[in-house]
Amino acid sequence: MSLPCDGNSSFTSTSQNCDDGPTADHSMSEELCIICDQPGGKKINFYKAATLGIDNKVRASPETLCDKDLIRKLSSGDMIAIDAHYHLTCLADLYRRSQKFEKNKKKKLDDRSKILQYHNSNRLLGKPALVGRVPRASLKSSL
Repeated sequence: MSLPCDGNSSFTSTSQNCDDGPTADHSMSEELCIICDQPGGKKINFYKAATLGIDNKVRASPETLCDKDLIRKLSSGDMIAIDAHYHLTCLADLYRRSQKFEKNKKKKLDDRSKILQYHNSNRLLGKPALVGRVPRASLKSSL
């Protein structure tokens, strides 16, 4: 007896439950969202990639977020060539997460530069260097 996904049986029905293939929830012809891997529906805004502009923006986001699954999916070609589909909400969420990550990264760099400025100004004034965390209030008052 062979299991549905062991490679020895032929795939004959879309109702079989396979890890690599279609499940009972959707057929083989139904497209999946490239971001969330869920099928598109008539009630959900589901789009086909049609411009290179969207490809460039979508490629930048998983690189920022280190999303290896999405990077792997996009590595086979641009979104138009691989006939990629996406939910509008998934795309908006991807952009939002990427922007939030970039904003937090910039904030951390700004905080580090303020700490370095604080330590350098104290060193020049001959004050002892603080060890440990520097309170934000003292950073603000010194700048």
